[in-house]
Amino acid sequence: MSSFTHELEKEILEDKIKNQTLYIGLSRQDGNRKGEFAEWDSEEEEMTEGIDEVGEGMVQDEENNWVEEDAPSYSRQSVGSADWHDVEVVLGENGDSELRLSSDIDFGELTGEDEDWGNVSHFFLSNSSTPGQGDILAYGTMPDSVHLVEGMEAKIWANTIVVRMSG
Repeated sequence: MSSFTHELEKEILEDKIKNQTLYIGLSRQDGNRKGEFAEWDSEEEEMTEGIDEVGEGMVQDEENNWVEEDAPSYSRQSVGSADWHDVEVVLGENGDSELRLSSDIDFGELTGEDEDWGNVSHFFLSNSSTPGQGDILAYGTMPDSVHLVEGMEAKIWANTIVVRMSG
């Protein structure tokens, strides 16, 4: 088994995440290492494994029936080098290298009538601004999950999102 040095981890995080213009999106479930988007499986009546992006899937209504999602005000938000702190090595000599979000990311208010984004629990970074498209480069769990509905504001606060590489 081999490991990356902190220097290589730092270069990867800076070159592939911090110094790129990427797009942060919201998901109702965790991603997978293949970087796939979830799809609706009509036979199983559930979403497949992968990123279940807001605006691209099915949600359960108040009676737990699966309905097509209504999210007209959702869009991925741009993040660039000014939105990240410098890469740091944490947890001592054998620690991880991490990149922490330094800016608030505002997705705005859910304004559509009866708009419902479901229980948003995860984030992801993509190289495309178009929902359901592009490569997923990183993903993770949000500090808190919340069921977002019409009239609520969707926001990720600074210092709550961390992209980490373990050596």
